[in-house]
Amino acid sequence: MTMQDPLAGASTLKDIVRPQFHQVSLSADNFVKYTIGVKLDKDDQICRLALTPAGCPLGPLQCPLRHTNPSPQNFQPPKQVSMHPRDRKRLATVCKHWLRGLCKKGDACEFLHEYNLRRMPECWWYAKFGYCQAGDECLYAHPKEKKIECPDYKRGFCKLGTCSFFNVNIILNSFRTSLPSKTRQTGCMQNYLTGYCPLKQEYTRGHPKPDLPTPKDYEPPEAPSQRDLDPPPPGYGRYTGFDRNANL
Repeated sequence: MTMQDPLAGASTLKDIVRPQFHQVSLSADNFVKYTIGVKLDKDDQICRLALTPAGCPLGPLQCPLRHTNPSPQNFQPPKQVSMHPRDRKRLATVCKHWLRGLCKKGDACEFLHEYNLRRMPECWWYAKFGYCQAGDECLYAHPKEKKIECPDYKRGFCKLGTCSFFNVNIILNSFRTSLPSKTRQTGCMQNYLTGYCPLKQEYTRGHPKPDLPTPKDYEPPEAPSQRDLDPPPPGYGRYTGFDRNANL
């Protein structure tokens, strides 16, 4: 004799033992929906059959969708896509508030609600200074093509100091943060910048490597262009072939 599972099928006992919290509606939901005008549920989360006079044939216990009163913000026609470059850029950028689960606009947000690494918003710190303290754990994109070396700093001096370009100071700062605390206190980086490091080859983490010369630097210089010069005008005394006694 087999006993029937009391939790099989639709029953009041199943709703008590295994409640479905997605059907729970609080008394404050109507105030938030109609007075404040906040969209609590997405359109694809609400059962449309439950809003009809016939109702949902599955009932609230078996239906995977929510049986709740929709907000006036639900089931609205999609907004027309703006052709302005600024608005189109927003639609191609991931919402920074959605990444933290704090976006309150829902489907009405002008930014993208999709975890796409190619469309992540750009990190302000990385774009401005070339480095970010969060590193790989940063929620924003770190584009490598934005790392442009400062031409003035490469020549020896940049009047802007820590400018928006990528210079060697950024490399040194990243090295300092990655070094042990004992090594930072020894001042190895400052000694190396002055031309001498007491650890020499034993210290390999903080010495930036010099730039390698390009293959073009090894090529011999081009010969100066030879062009036929016209004879100098009369009285041009600095000409090598000029003779003062020629007309005497």
